[in-house]
Amino acid sequence: MAASAQALAAVFGGLGLLAAAACPAAEISTLTVERAAGRYSVHLAVALDTTPQRAFNVMHDYARLGDINPAIESVTLLDGATGGGQRVETAVKVCVLFFCRVLEQVQDMHATPNKAAGGQLVAVVLPELSNLRFGTAQWLITPCADDASACLDFSATIEPDFWVPPLIGPWAIKKKLREEAVQTSLGIESVARDRP
Repeated sequence: MAASAQALAAVFGGLGLLAAAACPAAEISTLTVERAAGRYSVHLAVALDTTPQRAFNVMHDYARLGDINPAIESVTLLDGATGGGQRVETAVKVCVLFFCRVLEQVQDMHATPNKAAGGQLVAVVLPELSNLRFGTAQWLITPCADDASACLDFSATIEPDFWVPPLIGPWAIKKKLREEAVQTSLGIESVARDRP
């Protein structure tokens, strides 16, 4: 998904700009990955060193998702989303251990901004136009307890429409998701700082 934590991390959010950061500002408080009946589910909670509104604006700028995560090879905005949403096509290169794949997804994105307090983004994958059998994701951006930073709560479930080697279990995906979550969180913070 656009923005996929992506292997699957990029899919779940577009979870990458800051190879230069020596120590991440983003603080991951929760990261769970589960697999059941061929579907992967992830839940991530992270505090970002930016305001909720800036974080929401960065995530809502679908055309520039590649600025957040270099794993996103292309983003195309399409017509056809229902209910005032935006249809987004992405190609995301994902590698977990020795297994690499380009995830091609078309999803309908719906945004609900909350003026000074971030907002919510919901994505639904269109399987007939994607190499996923099923996919949904939700990003909720709210003020953290300190009111100075943004808390991002992300959850997603996907079912790939391709073979995933059995050696790549939830532990490998969780490791990759943690790396991508930090990288993407830093990317959100960086882009939020650089934009007016």
